[in-house]
Amino acid sequence: MDFDSISRFVEVVDNGSFAAAARLLDITPQALSTSIAKLEKSLGVTLFDRERGGITRPTEFGDAFLPHARFMMAAERRALEEVHARRDGLSGWVRLGVGESIDGAPIARAIARLRKVAPDAGIAVVEGYTQDLLARLDAGEFDLIAGAPNNARTQRQDLVQTPLYASRDFIIARREHPLAGKRNVTLEDMQDYTWMLSHTRRDSYEATVATYVKQGLRPPAHVLYSDSATVGLELLANDDYLLFVSRDICWPRLGTENASFVLIDAPQPTIERHACLLYRSDYPLSAMADELRGHIIAEIAASAAAPAPRAAKPRRSKVA
Repeated sequence: MDFDSISRFVEVVDNGSFAAAARLLDITPQALSTSIAKLEKSLGVTLFDRERGGITRPTEFGDAFLPHARFMMAAERRALEEVHARRDGLSGWVRLGVGESIDGAPIARAIARLRKVAPDAGIAVVEGYTQDLLARLDAGEFDLIAGAPNNARTQRQDLVQTPLYASRDFIIARREHPLAGKRNVTLEDMQDYTWMLSHTRRDSYEATVATYVKQGLRPPAHVLYSDSATVGLELLANDDYLLFVSRDICWPRLGTENASFVLIDAPQPTIERHACLLYRSDYPLSAMADELRGHIIAEIAASAAAPAPRAAKPRRSKVA
């Protein structure tokens, strides 16, 4: 297989026809057909079904080959970038995906350390849900992901996973919330407030409902779903929401006496989260990605000794 044939195969899939792909590639349809036929011969299967009107759809074999083709194209691009960067006296690129429940502070410190030792390195950081990031890792868009573990992929042995830490979700609110500073907050105390939960990741909702049902209580009737950290925290700062969230998202905003948000003293509901570093076992890390990986592990180890945020102190009553 040659990369020209593979890239042309992807263009046909993406454009839906040989004619459209040929125009984009600036080659004749005959040349494109010859290239795809050569690829089909090397694979021993038919990759496309041609329909009336010039519409072309991948066969089941084409669908199976497509993710591998995209990965090979991305791998070639990354290899060229790495070689050219070293040729030009630079330090190469590293692309990091950051999952939904990762503590951003040690990641930021690790990136700062990398920039000190490799100031010319190209660095790209993309935030998202781990499952979405894994799909992009498979497409060759990332070198490394800091996110949640994937047990199924571990069993398939196509991912290398390095555990980082475990933490628990907790409930936070704005400092002016009626429950801020109250000790031993119960499920009943929180029942009638509006809860803010993830829309995409349903486990926080399921854990909340299960906790209330287990105690024979009605689950909270009012829920606002948000996957936006910026909008969610702005809402939280201006109204009496209860945000059930990973510790690592809000820890930096809970660390001082004058912080905008406080930890509610409620032992449940809670979810244990695990964080790890992930990369493809069949694609070795570049020098820069491996360097960043080492810095992340070191910063996580250093931050493990930091004190956890405490629940807000009870507010003193004013003396008349």
